[in-house]
Amino acid sequence: MKKFFLPLGAAILTINDGQVLTLSRRYNPQILCFPGGRLDPGEHFIQAVVRELKEETGLIAAPNDLIPLYAGICSGDKQYETDYWVCAFYWAYNQQPILNPESLNPKFVDIDFFLKNAAFKEFSQKTIENAKISNLI
Repeated sequence: MKKFFLPLGAAILTINDGQVLTLSRRYNPQILCFPGGRLDPGEHFIQAVVRELKEETGLIAAPNDLIPLYAGICSGDKQYETDYWVCAFYWAYNQQPILNPESLNPKFVDIDFFLKNAAFKEFSQKTIENAKISNLI
């Protein structure tokens, strides 16, 4: 029997005043995504999302402040040829992101604007829907 493995990733839905924290994609700045990325070997989903958030936005989240929100297959990005199994977390935040050399233009945008321009549409929509169902946004 052939075994099938998906790479693992983590993403974070960060809300501030009803807007979502987004990053621009390197290959197309008009395409937006949540902060996040692949897990390093031996890393837990929460460790990965805290690390990626700091690397990409300069923000530091306490692991205990993160709320598991959604897990599923994330696909649709043109840069990668494979799908990922991604866990999304929610984090309420009330400050502006800090630009650093690795940041990809982090900014808060309206949720509808984000969904219209999301790189991973299905994953993004399900993550936002779960946040709404949970009364987080």
